[in-house]
Amino acid sequence: TSDSAILGILANKTLRMSPFLRTNDLWESRPFVPPLQGSERLIQTSNGDFEKITEEIDRHIRQHSKVASFTQDWSLPGHVRNHDARRGWAHLSMWAHYGRGHTGICLRFDRDRLLEAFSAAAAGSIDQYADQVRYRHAELGAGSAAIDFAQLEEYGVDAVALRYARAHWERIYFRKHSDWSSESEFRLVRTDFSLDAFDLDISNALT
Repeated sequence: TSDSAILGILANKTLRMSPFLRTNDLWESRPFVPPLQGSERLIQTSNGDFEKITEEIDRHIRQHSKVASFTQDWSLPGHVRNHDARRGWAHLSMWAHYGRGHTGICLRFDRDRLLEAFSAAAAGSIDQYADQVRYRHAELGAGSAAIDFAQLEEYGVDAVALRYARAHWERIYFRKHSDWSSESEFRLVRTDFSLDAFDLDISNALT
């Protein structure tokens, strides 16, 4: 909205990276169910306990991950009749979904400077990732890095969940259903031990 842009982002020269819990794609908001392996006690675990463990892993990954989403922009060659076609700010559906029904504001960033600002903010984070989203029609499997039940007992769910996210960061944070492909999304993702949102200084990246 214009209020969020003017009174929030522009006034503070920061962009709020919100918890991964708040993404709006039902496909990527499905619970992660990582494979568990590694001990006789796991075999004896009831289904209820198994579901509780996987829910806890999923909750830790989502709560400790913050995301900022952008639409990518390209300058088209001079011979193209409509120079605004496929420009990041020109998608009408984006204005409908995120721009308060075509009444909001689009802010433009220099990607290289944005990535520099993101790198400069790495202090206090566990991991940081920046990449474009890949769009898929289907998702296959839960990934190859199984979680050892003994490690859960020794290190706790939070540490093991973040280790799993590190092994599968591309699949967890940068894949969406192909229905969203028109967004041409580019993401910044930060994981840390805080449950709060993270305010990224974008004063040098905003153009």
